[in-house]
Amino acid sequence: MSRSIAFRLLASVSLFAMPTAVFAQTQSSTAEASPEEMDATGSEIIVTANKRAQNIQDVPLAITALTGDTLRDNNIVEARDLFQRIPNISVASNASAGQLQLSIRGINFLSFSPISVQPVLAFVDDVVINSPQSSGLYAFDLDRVEVLRGPQNTLYGRNTTGGAVNFVTRKPRIGEEANGYIDVSYGRFESINVNAAVGAPLGEKAALRLALQSLHTKGPWKNITTGDRQGDRDQTLLRGQIVLEPADDLDIRLDIHGGQSNGGQRGFKGHGLLADSISLNPCTDIDTDNFSSGCVDFFDNPTISNPAVVQSDVRNDRDNIKALGSSITVRKDFGGANLTSITAYESNTYDHWEDSDSIPIAFVNFRQYAKTRQWSQELRLASPDEGRFKWMIGGFGFWENVKFETAVPIALFDPTVAFSDNNKVDHDTEAYSAFVQTDYEISDKLTFSGGLRYVHEKKSGLANYQFAVGLDALDINNADAFRFDALRAYRLPQTQNYPKPFGKSWSMWGGKVGLQYKPNSDLLVYTHIARGAKAGQFTDSPDAIGNGGFFTPAEPETVISYELGFKSELMDRMLITNLALFYNDYKDQQQQISYTDGSGNVVSTVVNVASSETYGAELDMQLSPGGGWQMDASVAWLNSKTKADSLAALTGGSLAVPIGRSLTNAPKWTLGGGIRKEWEFANGSNLSAGIDGHYTSSRNFDLLERAVDPIYVTDPSYFLLNATASFEFGENQRYRFSVWGKNLTNDLYFQNLQEFAIGTSIGFVGDPRTYGVTLGVSF
Repeated sequence: MSRSIAFRLLASVSLFAMPTAVFAQTQSSTAEASPEEMDATGSEIIVTANKRAQNIQDVPLAITALTGDTLRDNNIVEARDLFQRIPNISVASNASAGQLQLSIRGINFLSFSPISVQPVLAFVDDVVINSPQSSGLYAFDLDRVEVLRGPQNTLYGRNTTGGAVNFVTRKPRIGEEANGYIDVSYGRFESINVNAAVGAPLGEKAALRLALQSLHTKGPWKNITTGDRQGDRDQTLLRGQIVLEPADDLDIRLDIHGGQSNGGQRGFKGHGLLADSISLNPCTDIDTDNFSSGCVDFFDNPTISNPAVVQSDVRNDRDNIKALGSSITVRKDFGGANLTSITAYESNTYDHWEDSDSIPIAFVNFRQYAKTRQWSQELRLASPDEGRFKWMIGGFGFWENVKFETAVPIALFDPTVAFSDNNKVDHDTEAYSAFVQTDYEISDKLTFSGGLRYVHEKKSGLANYQFAVGLDALDINNADAFRFDALRAYRLPQTQNYPKPFGKSWSMWGGKVGLQYKPNSDLLVYTHIARGAKAGQFTDSPDAIGNGGFFTPAEPETVISYELGFKSELMDRMLITNLALFYNDYKDQQQQISYTDGSGNVVSTVVNVASSETYGAELDMQLSPGGGWQMDASVAWLNSKTKADSLAALTGGSLAVPIGRSLTNAPKWTLGGGIRKEWEFANGSNLSAGIDGHYTSSRNFDLLERAVDPIYVTDPSYFLLNATASFEFGENQRYRFSVWGKNLTNDLYFQNLQEFAIGTSIGFVGDPRTYGVTLGVSF
């Protein structure tokens, strides 16, 4: 779609914006927000982002909150769809469906390793989902989603330098009658989705809630090489919760959740960079915007513009995740203090096999298998919400074990395999931290806040490696042939001195100090300085073990953030406006890189590449003028650039970070807009219709200075247009019929791009146009 046309369309819509999304800046409480307190039409919004329940407009922090009703109204059933609606946040993707990689204000880490720790982490009911493989799985039956922008260290035991995403589930409620809902959707690509939940009392002191999500699709992309669909998905997830209240001052919540998500890799698309495959002259017809180009790759494969068409030689690509978790949350009121204990376990098994080159002949594939087990314990003791002086102290323990294997088979352009690097690693993480947070009301209008957290983290384990050659009898379509033990049994590689131990520990600190000025009930002005730190980490790359680069991990990265914000509620909450200005001093940024060292060895590892700065502004508005109208708008501006390069010294000059280069996945502009109208009829039925759009300016996916044109790794600006209409009828509007469409202009956009050494630029493409209908019933 023409970017100028898209921008004008968005500008006209964006005076309003996303239909029922709630934008704001927040802090929270020891109590949990109830559904009755959550409303996206101008009523008070309660969040628990900072562990205390508060009105979202009363808290000095940049946050966006989306209510469960908003998600249901807009047919948002997958986590990656949430973030089209939030300023200064961008999504990157790889071939896996369950992974979630986010960039907030330019802070991100482009790696999907099973041992990578993202600077923006996902939390479900205060439990961190540390594993990238399952971070996006549990976005169903939600009360709300809270997205916090900026470093989160003081109140978050698993530290983040970019931000945090809190998925808050709907809880059982003691005293309520049986209730629930079921939504069944059918859409393009033969997708059939079911979301359902039921809650019920268990006597006078307990309640139960069960939730189900079932997603099935044949896949949005057609593989023209094999004739198969790509991106197919069969996903079934369950959650069960029981709330017990044995005494008035004690409540206990038990949670168990899990399921599986099986299918194939997401769409991988290539743009040729050559005029022809004979002369190998560079193509002058590069069009990474629409892929409308006559360029070819080294093997004369054409560039295909259709967003729903891809090329791949692998027939049995695999992207399977099995996950299981549980938690026990205990809250005890001692009168002068409230104690919260959260004991949690999370696990997943990840089984992945993909074609990594986006060409229709065998060349480069990627095999990974990982088992992750995570335990965590959090304790918080907090003062009551009343009083001029409020405090909170606590501790956090985190233990994780990841056993993973990675193989990168290289084929000689036919179904037999020539050689493969592969590893087998047993990786442990231990982290312990303690924190204190205080808030003091200097006067009725002025409040001081300060907090500090100390963290000690250790990573250690055993790393095994082999380089297997002469694999001519192995079939590229047999994924299990490339497991570590299978390769060893087949060829018995002569690899010496493995496995080898590794380990490193770090001590870090983070915190925040700030002031909040509230001259009246409708206005808040705040400022703060926050420091975030993220521990060092190792790579999952097999060759790094063989050449020794694995055993020198990246050191911790830090972000010092300065923020000034304004929040207002005008005309009896008819107009809500929030503005945030920020500056981030980003040091020792971690990044996964590949380069050739002085001995000619290819080294893939995680290093600290640069020091950078990001600064910008975020404005969001919500207007509810009455008459069934709801309008929202958001505008975010981001400037990011590198200030110092540390990579040239690490790589002996093989690679460098250009000073002044914008950070990866950090678009300068993100805009959102939408408008929604409801009509109520005399018989009690309700008709609603809404349209929303999202604009993202161009973003690059490679921070480094290479001998390639930057356009090869830059995703041009794109615009996504979505619409929905819904009719609710019956007693208490219990029945619902909806029609919806996403990416209605079928815009081509990417969630990752890289230049590949066969004359092509390759990347993971976003979803093409989808549409469908939903039938729902509530009770």
